Amino acid sequence: MLQLFSSVPEGQSKADKAAPDPHTSFRDLQGQDVVLFANTIYESNFAKVAADPTDAEALAWFASDEREQLSFLHCCEIFNIDPDAVRASLHTFRRKTP
Repeated sequence: MLQLFSSVPEGQSKADKAAPDPHTSFRDLQGQDVVLFANTIYESNFAKVAADPTDAEALAWFASDEREQLSFLHCCEIFNIDPDAVRASLHTFRRKTP
């Protein structure tokens, strides 16, 4: 993931890379961090279930109705995803997995 933020577009040198915007507020940076953490948590729980469809911790995260920061429902809000559709897909995946 670090490469994602440090890479330079093709045809550009590191010297040409634009400097960070000095007007970016701390609140903006915090918002970006929350999105990155949410994405990481969301994907890691999917990976856990894909590797082990009985992973109790990951399944509990998807089943939770809590709305605290970085909970399943909070991540769905961030990414504008229907939580019921995700849960239905997981249920279907788990049924098809031996």
